[in-house]
Amino acid sequence: SYTCRTMNNLRGTRMSEHGRANALDVRAITLLDGRTLDVLKRNAPASLQAMWKTSVCKRFATVLGPGSDGYHENHIHVDLAPRRHGYQYCRWRM
Repeated sequence: SYTCRTMNNLRGTRMSEHGRANALDVRAITLLDGRTLDVLKRNAPASLQAMWKTSVCKRFATVLGPGSDGYHENHIHVDLAPRRHGYQYCRWRM
């Protein structure tokens, strides 16, 4: 999603990936069978939550969620920011 701002809306920091339309914030997803996986409620079986996290962390360069920092406690931030040597950063406490 696009919002022209710096990282975490802090003055003097670099442009956020949201400012480049290169990031999304996700609070919950709805599966084809109608179940909703909510980041805060953790209302799915542990195996399904683990599969969700593994899948997300494989696909995005940066994943920040609850447990990563105070800015991402109620959602998951995903982006495609290029990193050296293809490094991926995944911080999300399930």
